[in-house]
Amino acid sequence: MNILVQAPDATDPTSFYRSWGPMTLLQKSRPDIKLVECHQLSWHSAFEMDIALLQRPLANDHVEYARILKKCGVKLWIDYDDNYLKPQMSNPRYGTKTESLFNDNIKKICDMADVVTVTTKALYDSYSEIVDPTKIKIIENACDDRMQKMYGVSEWTPQNILYCRGTHVDLINWLEYGESLQKVYNDTGYNFMFLGFSPFTVTDKWDEKRWQFQPPIDVIDYFKFNQALRPAMVFKPMVDNAFNRARSNITWIEATMCGAVCVAPNFEQWSEAPGCITYTDKKSAAQKMISTLSNKETMKSNWQKASKYIIDNLMLSKINVERDILINNLQRS
Repeated sequence: MNILVQAPDATDPTSFYRSWGPMTLLQKSRPDIKLVECHQLSWHSAFEMDIALLQRPLANDHVEYARILKKCGVKLWIDYDDNYLKPQMSNPRYGTKTESLFNDNIKKICDMADVVTVTTKALYDSYSEIVDPTKIKIIENACDDRMQKMYGVSEWTPQNILYCRGTHVDLINWLEYGESLQKVYNDTGYNFMFLGFSPFTVTDKWDEKRWQFQPPIDVIDYFKFNQALRPAMVFKPMVDNAFNRARSNITWIEATMCGAVCVAPNFEQWSEAPGCITYTDKKSAAQKMISTLSNKETMKSNWQKASKYIIDNLMLSKINVERDILINNLQRS
């Protein structure tokens, strides 16, 4: 069985979690599956495919790509891991014609789809506004067994580091929660590491000896970097909007993998995550971080709860059972 896997960037973190990452692991237990990549699709290549997994299709050429596949009888599997229907203000598409175009394209593509997978209940609710809900299936993000084996932390031995990762899209979050981090900087002796994006409105005033910045790195190097860093805490700042409420709690999984306790907003997927410490606003975020950092037993206990739950329930090999069933259903339909 040939499965076409098409991602915006086959090497980026979203592909690692939603397309090529889980599918390469699944392929090891399914010798009948052959994964295929094809950038210039036409009838001659489409006829070789049985199923097509398209990750984050948004643009006009993605619509045409889906049309070719459907005309040739290929089962269409679409995956979205963010709320592209409701981007937040710091997204360049916010309030533009591109946002409207992408929304129209998403509907066209999903109308053609045989199945649409998303990461959270909030995403399910949002896409259900324009897509037949019976087509949508939630498949959670998971902890990759390969990364856990090579770069996961099995003992709690943290360094005095508070760690944050993100991109330019997180600027809106840091404009709100920068002062929370400033409070932690003032009231604790912890050092800070930022990967991908640095909240410059705060760090520009800090002692350079207490903070560092790491530019974006390759996915595998990222897990290796986290293992070596061994932070005590990972902070996820998020303002309350539809886009952020639909995001998965992958930061909690990654924090746990490298031995850190995670502090995040009290949105559904975070408040339900064992061991995750949640806040309601910027004042409570600072209070939760400071009180937790001052209590090593609390940090250790919360990390242990998170680690046990993830190992028992959220390993990719277990979550991939849902993809296995999905593929079998598509094959039979």
